[in-house]
Amino acid sequence: MPKNLKDFRGKEPIFIDANIFLHHAFDVNPVSVEFLKKVESFDLKAYTSAL
Repeated sequence: MPKNLKDFRGKEPIFIDANIFLHHAFDVNPVSVEFLKKVESFDLKAYTSAL
């Protein structure tokens, strides 16, 4: 599995934690923002936890 979000191609589902949402909310990491755009457009399949 790629270690960098920009290298992830989405062949398998990925678990994402709260940090990526914080990066997106504050636009502090363009890679995180782009990653979540791919999830939103269903180009990637991602899961998170309600905990």
